[in-house]
Amino acid sequence: MHHRIVIEKIISGGRGLGRLPDGMVVMVDHVLPGERIEVRITREHKGYCEGRPERIVSPAPGRVTPSCPLHGLCGGCDLQHAAYPLQLEIKKQIVHDCLERILGRGSGELVADPIASPKETGYRSRIRLQLDQEGAPGFFQPRSHRLVPAKQCLLVSPDMNRVLADLHHGDLARISAVCREIELLKSPQDGKLFCILSLHGNGDISPAAIRDTISALIPGQVFVRRKKKLQPITPDTDPAVLQQRLTLDSGGSCTLSWSPECFSQINPEQNQQLVKAVCRVAGEVRGCSLLDLYCGIGNFSIPLGLLGARVTGIERSRPSIVWAKKNRTAAGLDQARFLAVDATRGLRDLARNKERFNCILLDPPRQGMGRDISLLPGLGPEKIIYVSCDPATLARDLRILTRDGRFRLTRVLPVDMFPQTHHIESVAVLEKN
Repeated sequence: MHHRIVIEKIISGGRGLGRLPDGMVVMVDHVLPGERIEVRITREHKGYCEGRPERIVSPAPGRVTPSCPLHGLCGGCDLQHAAYPLQLEIKKQIVHDCLERILGRGSGELVADPIASPKETGYRSRIRLQLDQEGAPGFFQPRSHRLVPAKQCLLVSPDMNRVLADLHHGDLARISAVCREIELLKSPQDGKLFCILSLHGNGDISPAAIRDTISALIPGQVFVRRKKKLQPITPDTDPAVLQQRLTLDSGGSCTLSWSPECFSQINPEQNQQLVKAVCRVAGEVRGCSLLDLYCGIGNFSIPLGLLGARVTGIERSRPSIVWAKKNRTAAGLDQARFLAVDATRGLRDLARNKERFNCILLDPPRQGMGRDISLLPGLGPEKIIYVSCDPATLARDLRILTRDGRFRLTRVLPVDMFPQTHHIESVAVLEKN
């Protein structure tokens, strides 16, 4: 049965929200705010239903024709049908709505205009491919584990697309029984390519067989991942190091290095802008004690240390802490401290030792911190800077920090790390009342 509805807005998760004549909420993919559409209901839930757009009756002014032939089939790029300025408007509204819903009326007014990405396409330095049973690489369909074979991706550079095309035309059937995914990585500084093959279980295939299958298709060093541990399978005289050079508003700079097993932002040029934004909202940090939770390889710690902050970094990934210490040495920040411990235990240890910090910076994974964020005020910060890739969990955690009145939210700055998708990075600033 068809219904004609108007899309009110795009919500967190990237779907359009409309209402049936009886008021029932309908979630619809690949639509834009203000569009009048004909929708077919595909699934009903308690309190809402899902639908598929059958026809766009009145297109939004910012609607464009997607460039990628897989748009609508692949689970990525769910805003590619919107012109880039409209994408930024939609993302700002998503952050605004999450804050208003969870923090209360007026909080959304603190959301600034997003920082646009220098590149709208071709920006990704990391991509994860799934393999089907015949060895064809591709991407999952939206909200499913059905695979869409892919020969190219609009979001990666030409050299990574050449590798993707070679993988598509190569014979990967021999390894598909034990390999669930292939990850391609590119070093932002020098363009070196790396490949990681994630193996099932013990991976009942020899490294030599994998090397024979894959080495002709990948121009860079190849690794296999078994139980979260990486093992190189192709000889390489150079160390497996990725690098990015970051510049600061002060005129200084640093080069961060890391190995393929470490986390890094997928949009290097926008990461440069993110780091500058964080340094700006931190303000004058010379001589200040600063705690960097989920510090990774020192993406924020090292630049802030160069600006004069006395940095303590906490990160559960031991390989990342190893590289954070190497980056500390390379930058000449001998007094910076990096601890390999999870955030909860690290915060409790610092509180037990009665340590205090002028500023706390955190960049947690998508699920945020939850109730553990209530540990932060006990460390005495005057300012808290929260970098988040999920507006919903950000708003939830901000509510915990602000509910007793000790801290107030002063600004939220969206940073578009993921053009063509609904995802948005945000930098929230809280100050002590």
